[in-house]
Amino acid sequence: MGKRVGILGGTFNPIHNGHIKLAEAAYREYELDFVLFMPSGVSYLKNGTGVLDSSIRCRMTELAIEDTEYFILDDREVKRPGNSYTCDTITELRSENPEDELFYITGADTLFSIKKWKDIDVIFSGCTMLVAIRDDACIEEMERAADELRSEYGARIEFLKAPRYDLSSTDIRTYCSKHVSITGLVPEGVLEYIISNGLYGI
Repeated sequence: MGKRVGILGGTFNPIHNGHIKLAEAAYREYELDFVLFMPSGVSYLKNGTGVLDSSIRCRMTELAIEDTEYFILDDREVKRPGNSYTCDTITELRSENPEDELFYITGADTLFSIKKWKDIDVIFSGCTMLVAIRDDACIEEMERAADELRSEYGARIEFLKAPRYDLSSTDIRTYCSKHVSITGLVPEGVLEYIISNGLYGI
Protein backbone atom coordinates (compact mmCIF):
# COMPACT_ATOMS: atom_id res chain seq x y z
CA MET A 1 0.00 0.00 0.00
CA GLY A 2 1.33 3.42 -0.93
CA LYS A 3 2.20 6.27 1.39
CA ARG A 4 0.80 9.77 1.54
CA VAL A 5 3.91 11.85 0.93
CA GLY A 6 4.25 15.60 1.42
CA ILE A 7 6.89 17.56 -0.52
CA LEU A 8 8.08 20.93 0.73
CA GLY A 9 10.63 22.46 -1.60
CA GLY A 10 12.39 25.77 -1.29
CA THR A 11 15.71 27.53 -1.38
CA PHE A 12 15.76 27.35 2.45
CA ASN A 13 18.18 30.27 2.61
CA PRO A 14 17.66 29.84 5.54
CA ILE A 15 14.88 27.48 6.57
CA HIS A 16 12.69 29.09 9.24
CA ASN A 17 9.75 28.37 11.54
CA GLY A 18 7.24 29.34 8.85
CA HIS A 19 8.42 26.38 6.77
CA ILE A 20 8.12 24.05 9.76
CA LYS A 21 4.61 25.25 10.65
CA LEU A 22 3.49 24.86 7.04
CA ALA A 23 4.79 21.28 6.91
CA GLU A 24 3.16 20.48 10.27
CA ALA A 25 -0.19 21.82 9.07
CA ALA A 26 -0.06 19.76 5.87
CA TYR A 27 1.00 16.66 7.82
CA ARG A 28 -1.94 16.98 10.22
CA GLU A 29 -4.68 18.20 7.86
CA TYR A 30 -4.02 15.66 5.13
CA GLU A 31 -2.87 12.76 7.31
CA LEU A 32 0.46 12.45 5.54
CA ASP A 33 2.87 9.66 6.41
CA PHE A 34 5.86 11.97 6.15
CA VAL A 35 7.04 15.21 4.58
CA LEU A 36 10.12 15.47 2.36
CA PHE A 37 12.04 18.72 2.84
CA MET A 38 13.70 19.38 -0.50
CA PRO A 39 16.28 22.20 -0.76
CA SER A 40 16.31 23.49 -4.32
CA GLY A 41 19.27 23.27 -6.62
CA VAL A 42 19.79 25.87 -9.34
CA SER A 43 16.46 27.59 -9.89
CA TYR A 44 15.80 28.82 -13.42
CA LEU A 45 13.30 31.33 -11.95
CA LYS A 46 15.62 32.88 -9.37
CA ASN A 47 18.85 34.77 -9.57
CA GLY A 48 21.31 32.68 -7.58
CA THR A 49 23.12 35.70 -6.17
CA GLY A 50 23.22 35.56 -2.40
CA VAL A 51 22.07 31.95 -2.20
CA LEU A 52 24.36 30.00 0.10
CA ASP A 53 26.04 26.80 -1.02
CA SER A 54 23.71 23.82 -1.15
CA SER A 55 25.70 21.92 1.48
CA ILE A 56 25.07 24.74 4.00
CA ARG A 57 21.37 24.95 3.17
CA CYS A 58 21.02 21.18 3.43
CA ARG A 59 22.77 21.18 6.81
CA MET A 60 20.44 23.90 8.14
CA THR A 61 17.44 21.92 6.89
CA GLU A 62 18.77 18.79 8.56
CA LEU A 63 19.18 20.65 11.85
CA ALA A 64 15.68 22.12 11.59
CA ILE A 65 13.93 18.77 11.24
CA GLU A 66 16.20 16.37 13.15
CA ASP A 67 13.80 15.99 16.09
CA THR A 68 10.73 15.19 13.99
CA GLU A 69 10.66 11.60 12.75
CA TYR A 70 8.11 12.26 9.99
CA PHE A 71 10.20 15.05 8.45
CA ILE A 72 12.89 13.80 6.04
CA LEU A 73 15.65 15.63 4.17
CA ASP A 74 15.65 14.82 0.44
CA ASP A 75 18.65 16.34 -1.35
CA ARG A 76 17.95 15.06 -4.87
CA GLU A 77 17.45 18.57 -6.31
CA VAL A 78 20.79 19.92 -5.10
CA LYS A 79 22.52 16.81 -6.45
CA ARG A 80 20.86 17.05 -9.84
CA PRO A 81 23.08 18.81 -12.41
CA GLY A 82 21.80 21.89 -14.20
CA ASN A 83 18.53 23.68 -13.52
CA SER A 84 16.16 22.33 -10.91
CA TYR A 85 12.69 21.49 -12.21
CA THR A 86 9.78 20.42 -10.02
CA CYS A 87 8.36 18.35 -12.89
CA ASP A 88 11.50 16.18 -12.87
CA THR A 89 11.22 15.67 -9.12
CA ILE A 90 7.57 14.62 -9.33
CA THR A 91 8.38 12.24 -12.20
CA GLU A 92 11.25 10.67 -10.21
CA LEU A 93 9.19 10.23 -7.05
CA ARG A 94 6.32 8.65 -8.96
CA SER A 95 8.63 6.23 -10.76
CA GLU A 96 10.35 5.23 -7.50
CA ASN A 97 7.10 4.53 -5.65
CA PRO A 98 4.12 4.42 -8.05
CA GLU A 99 1.71 3.55 -5.25
CA ASP A 100 2.46 6.71 -3.26
CA GLU A 101 0.13 9.70 -3.29
CA LEU A 102 2.09 12.95 -3.58
CA PHE A 103 1.14 16.29 -2.02
CA TYR A 104 3.14 19.34 -3.08
CA ILE A 105 3.09 21.92 -0.27
CA THR A 106 3.48 25.51 -1.36
CA GLY A 107 2.63 29.15 -0.68
CA ALA A 108 -0.02 31.40 -2.19
CA ASP A 109 2.43 32.98 -4.66
CA THR A 110 2.72 29.72 -6.57
CA LEU A 111 -0.89 29.90 -7.73
CA PHE A 112 -0.11 33.10 -9.60
CA SER A 113 3.29 32.09 -11.00
CA ILE A 114 3.07 28.36 -11.71
CA LYS A 115 2.19 28.86 -15.38
CA LYS A 116 5.83 29.93 -15.84
CA TRP A 117 7.05 26.58 -14.51
CA LYS A 118 8.29 23.85 -16.84
CA ASP A 119 5.85 21.09 -17.81
CA ILE A 120 3.16 22.02 -15.30
CA ASP A 121 0.84 19.39 -16.75
CA VAL A 122 3.29 16.78 -15.42
CA ILE A 123 3.18 18.41 -11.97
CA PHE A 124 -0.61 18.61 -11.88
CA SER A 125 -1.11 15.04 -13.08
CA GLY A 126 1.44 13.75 -10.56
CA CYS A 127 0.39 15.39 -7.30
CA THR A 128 -2.18 17.33 -5.31
CA MET A 129 -1.15 20.88 -4.48
CA LEU A 130 -1.65 22.04 -0.89
CA VAL A 131 -1.60 25.82 -0.88
CA ALA A 132 -1.05 27.99 2.20
CA ILE A 133 -3.06 31.19 2.49
CA ARG A 134 -1.03 34.31 3.13
CA ASP A 135 -2.22 37.39 5.01
CA ASP A 136 -1.95 39.81 2.13
CA ALA A 137 -3.37 37.42 -0.46
CA CYS A 138 -6.99 37.95 -1.43
CA ILE A 139 -8.89 34.70 -0.88
CA GLU A 140 -11.22 35.41 -3.82
CA GLU A 141 -8.23 35.97 -6.12
CA MET A 142 -6.65 32.73 -4.96
CA GLU A 143 -9.89 30.81 -5.53
CA ARG A 144 -10.17 32.26 -9.04
CA ALA A 145 -6.56 31.31 -9.85
CA ALA A 146 -7.11 27.80 -8.48
CA ASP A 147 -10.34 27.36 -10.45
CA GLU A 148 -8.59 28.46 -13.63
CA LEU A 149 -5.83 25.88 -13.10
CA ARG A 150 -8.38 23.19 -12.28
CA SER A 151 -10.31 23.97 -15.44
CA GLU A 152 -7.28 24.29 -17.74
CA TYR A 153 -5.07 21.48 -16.41
CA GLY A 154 -7.31 19.30 -14.27
CA ALA A 155 -5.22 20.44 -11.30
CA ARG A 156 -6.00 19.09 -7.84
CA ILE A 157 -5.60 22.09 -5.56
CA GLU A 158 -6.55 22.27 -1.87
CA PHE A 159 -6.09 25.13 0.58
CA LEU A 160 -4.41 24.56 3.93
CA LYS A 161 -6.21 25.81 7.01
CA ALA A 162 -2.83 26.47 8.59
CA PRO A 163 -2.47 29.47 10.88
CA ARG A 164 -0.92 32.26 8.84
CA TYR A 165 2.74 32.80 9.57
CA ASP A 166 4.07 35.57 7.41
CA LEU A 167 7.82 35.29 7.53
CA SER A 168 10.26 34.93 4.68
CA SER A 169 13.88 33.90 4.38
CA THR A 170 14.53 37.40 3.07
CA ASP A 171 13.25 38.77 6.40
CA ILE A 172 15.65 36.51 8.29
CA ARG A 173 18.63 37.56 6.17
CA THR A 174 17.70 41.24 6.62
CA TYR A 175 17.42 40.87 10.40
CA CYS A 176 20.80 39.13 10.53
CA SER A 177 22.49 41.83 8.45
CA LYS A 178 21.05 44.50 10.77
CA HIS A 179 22.02 42.47 13.86
CA VAL A 180 18.38 42.08 14.91
CA SER A 181 17.71 38.92 16.94
CA ILE A 182 16.14 36.02 15.05
CA THR A 183 15.56 33.98 18.19
CA GLY A 184 12.17 32.27 17.87
CA LEU A 185 12.04 32.78 14.12
CA VAL A 186 14.23 29.81 13.16
CA PRO A 187 14.65 26.42 14.87
CA GLU A 188 17.20 26.50 17.66
CA GLY A 189 19.74 24.30 15.86
CA VAL A 190 19.55 26.57 12.81
CA LEU A 191 20.07 29.65 14.98
CA GLU A 192 23.18 28.15 16.57
CA TYR A 193 24.52 27.14 13.14
CA ILE A 194 23.98 30.62 11.67
CA ILE A 195 25.67 32.28 14.64
CA SER A 196 28.60 29.86 14.88
CA ASN A 197 29.29 30.15 11.15
CA GLY A 198 28.70 33.90 10.91
CA LEU A 199 26.15 33.52 8.14
CA TYR A 200 24.16 36.39 6.60
CA GLY A 201 26.39 38.98 8.23
CA ILE A 202 25.08 38.22 11.71
